[in-house]
Amino acid sequence: MSVLAKLKKAGLMSNLVETAEFAGASYGFGYLQNKYRQKAQMFGVPADLLAGVAFKAAALGSHVFGVGHKLAPHFDIVGNAGVGAFFHTLGAGHGAKASGVKRLLVSDADMDKVKKVLPNPEVIGATGKAPHGDFLSASELAALAR
Repeated sequence: MSVLAKLKKAGLMSNLVETAEFAGASYGFGYLQNKYRQKAQMFGVPADLLAGVAFKAAALGSHVFGVGHKLAPHFDIVGNAGVGAFFHTLGAGHGAKASGVKRLLVSDADMDKVKKVLPNPEVIGATGKAPHGDFLSASELAALAR
């Protein structure tokens, strides 16, 4: 008997599928929120919470109206992931604030300056170089600053 057959027989295959759906949806919501930040919202409501509630409503609606019973559990899982992603982000922000630790985004070019001012900075990521293209010159920036 294959491993997959044993998992199905034990009822674990559906659990693996549910876990994969939840993980994939959570990843997607996290990616969306962090890549698009202020753009990932509608009427001031973050996209992960909005989509999560919408998927939960779709799951409930499929039970109430008797349509799409096979999709209802999947809608429910994705809805849970959206709501969970929102509250994870909310909790992470509150925890970071409560810790008193300041977090800064610093370019690689300025890292040496930061290390001189902060002797033991904890570096948790790096940003790449700015893309090529038309940017403001020093004189244009100075004009905007006035």
